[in-house]
Amino acid sequence: YLVVVSNPLSEAHQDVFVNGSNRSFGKAAAEATGKLLDGKGDILLMEGVPSPINTERVSAFREELEKSWPEIRILESQASYWNAEKGLALMENFLQKHPKVDAVWTGDDDVLSGALKAYSESGRTDLKAMIGGGGAKNVVKRILDGDPLVKATVSYSPAMIETGMDQALAGLRNGKTPPGGKNEIIIPSEIITRENAENFYFPESVY
Repeated sequence: YLVVVSNPLSEAHQDVFVNGSNRSFGKAAAEATGKLLDGKGDILLMEGVPSPINTERVSAFREELEKSWPEIRILESQASYWNAEKGLALMENFLQKHPKVDAVWTGDDDVLSGALKAYSESGRTDLKAMIGGGGAKNVVKRILDGDPLVKATVSYSPAMIETGMDQALAGLRNGKTPPGGKNEIIIPSEIITRENAENFYFPESVY
């Protein structure tokens, strides 16, 4: 009896698949961006590793902007590989190329830390907001403390491993039958802002 969490197998042999919703991840980030900019502005996208996961997130982000926030313009979008150092280098490049930027979606909270460093060192003051992704405790703490720049991130629930373990135990106790007959459980992402950040802040967490 096999339960797979987060990363799908190349061939679906699992009994239950538990995953975060990558489309809702991108959609939630776009919603947060739109609200923080009051529906107008020029933004930059710092994508993750070129992969199906990244494609789902970025496609959903773009679709939500086009649908709900058509006056927000994407100046440029490049891969930052979910890496802080690459995020720093990419942000430096972006800032040299674009004299005015209203917001940046880093797509990942590790990348956000690198992008923040580059922005701080640049001396620029034009950014209104930076939006992360993943719900890292250091980023959530910044939001909770009212950081003037880091105003939102998006959850990608680490509790999915708990859900997977519950599904495994329940399935074994149920004669190797998925509980409730569900073969797939998708956990949606949520927007994290100062209003709800305390619900996502776990200071003893590794991440």
